[in-house]
Amino acid sequence: MSIWLWARSSSLHYQRRHRLSDRVFLALAKRKIARLSGRRPHYLALVPPSHQGLMRLGDGRSYRWFPVLKNGYSSVVRMLVSLYGVGERYSNFAAPLPSERHGKHNVTRLKIRMFGRTEFVCWPRPIMASFLQEQAFCASPRADMRFCILRHPLDRFVSVYRSHMLGGRFPHGRHPYTKRLSPDAFCARIEEGWDARPWTEGLKAMRGVDGYAQDRHLWPQHFYLGKDANYFTHIFSFSDLPRVAEFLSDLHKTHVKLPQVNSSGGLPMPHLSASLRRRVEVLYKDDMEIFGRHMPPPQV
Repeated sequence: MSIWLWARSSSLHYQRRHRLSDRVFLALAKRKIARLSGRRPHYLALVPPSHQGLMRLGDGRSYRWFPVLKNGYSSVVRMLVSLYGVGERYSNFAAPLPSERHGKHNVTRLKIRMFGRTEFVCWPRPIMASFLQEQAFCASPRADMRFCILRHPLDRFVSVYRSHMLGGRFPHGRHPYTKRLSPDAFCARIEEGWDARPWTEGLKAMRGVDGYAQDRHLWPQHFYLGKDANYFTHIFSFSDLPRVAEFLSDLHKTHVKLPQVNSSGGLPMPHLSASLRRRVEVLYKDDMEIFGRHMPPPQV
């Protein structure tokens, strides 16, 4: 079979030939699953590989975005998925399909190899977070343009507290968020494991979130961005995300709209005492020192 037609699925490219190739692969995969398990799945989707970060433009230039959790991550992923025209591959880009709304047709992620091509398949389709996942900072490959989004540590702390603590239904078994805590108690639980610096072991060493300091949503921004602010050609503020949409639109020479993604919408804003503010700033003092004048002022 032609390598041109049978190449492995790509995270960025999904033109007509890719769609045709995927349909053929999925039809064969259904037959193989039926042969091995005795049950033929009604629905099946390929799991696109996560992109490694280096994006190339039509004029030959390249750029990299360095994602930080709670720093506009969902918004930028959605814009990139839109710009590359791969939204149909993800279940949460638009409204889910009827067959994705209940577990009747679910297929656990499987690795399938046929005729020299290996893919992962599942149902429902994967979520957009798998398009470009967060990772520890690495300077290579070095793109022509390198951008990131900074958020003041106090704002990040409040964002995690609102979405994970106030927005949670307890008990729900999601460790360590098993009961509601006050902002002060929440900070105290983070402080308990902070000296161990769990982020130094990297994402691959994570086996599960057993303590608040191990929640990567709370990890310092320099874990994701490195310790040299001068490495970046463009540094944006979380409070000015429309500029990121303009930047990407200019790069791709097509307009992309900033999505309205706010998991904390409607949740109450917690009160931060002066002493709690100081404690949070102590936790993230390295971020403040590394990014200095680039760090936006707090919004809380």
